[in-house]
Amino acid sequence: MEELEVKLLTEILINVPKQSYLYVGDYIRSAFEDKFLTELIDYSRDIGNYKGYYHYCFDLSSSCVTYLVEALKKEIDFINYFCHYMILNNERIILKVYDGDIFYIHNSLKISSTLIQECKRNGLSVFQQDVIIL
Repeated sequence: MEELEVKLLTEILINVPKQSYLYVGDYIRSAFEDKFLTELIDYSRDIGNYKGYYHYCFDLSSSCVTYLVEALKKEIDFINYFCHYMILNNERIILKVYDGDIFYIHNSLKISSTLIQECKRNGLSVFQQDVIIL
């Protein structure tokens, strides 16, 4: 299932609008302690209003997206460091993920329907919505 989680997240990352931010739970700290994904720290931003929900915020600039996509493709196990996360754009949640396998994807993100169906057939919960709330 990790392979599908990576495939879905990769497609989402490639399609995020400019000025989007990735908020991640505390599991990502283990990656940094294990000396994985260390370049991600360079994209760190103030967590702001989401401090009670997430532990880290990263600017999803084009270079950050490229770094994440390449890292996840090289080592799919890195997806396990992203258990609970969301992507925010213009104060609107465009992705929210629980437990690594429950995806709420905003309808503005153009994700392949074939990929979404494949994810659902293989045990991922994927919901496309017009509004995603925290």
